Amino acid sequence: MRPSSPEATDAIQWCADLANKYHLSPTVGDLSSQNADQIFWAGRAAMITNGDWVLHNYQAKIGSRFKWDVAPLPTGPKGRISETNSLAYGIWSGGKHQDDAWFFTKWLGKEGEIILAKGGAVFPAYLPAVDDFVKALSAFNISAFATERDHAHPVPETPFVSQMNDERNKELPPVWEGKTSVGDAIHTIVSVLDPVLADTPQP
Repeated sequence: MRPSSPEATDAIQWCADLANKYHLSPTVGDLSSQNADQIFWAGRAAMITNGDWVLHNYQAKIGSRFKWDVAPLPTGPKGRISETNSLAYGIWSGGKHQDDAWFFTKWLGKEGEIILAKGGAVFPAYLPAVDDFVKALSAFNISAFATERDHAHPVPETPFVSQMNDERNKELPPVWEGKTSVGDAIHTIVSVLDPVLADTPQP
């Protein structure tokens, strides 16, 4: 989906309206002294979107000040949609111990994932370990993460992701502040990135 598509511009406008029109989300000013996590930990926000890897940290930061739990994402016009990504293990082609590296990488992809899951560290990429992860965090409605995978799509990848993020982070903050229209910001982003993406190697 292009950022200039109606679906994308509507979504960006909706996010901006949450703060500037409906006053349901922290403003840019609110986030200048505390980030979204800190606002939630302090009990100044009713909800926050984040990943399963933050749960132990949230427990430590919130303590017993208030009760909280995990819930599925809201449902939008296209249904309940989430993005998914994962960490990948790689082997350098110039390494001197290729067989050992391959043995260790295979261990990380199975036994290592089981250890992470049983410790409640992160949702495992090795699907047979999902039940271990759910049990490790039984204090939470962790099944919300498990079922979300049915609605998840991988994040698009490009060699120019850093440049894309830089341009987005430059042009969108004025939108969040209500100082620039979504259309103007997107026009600038597209005009800068279209020539860059045209050079992206095709699979």
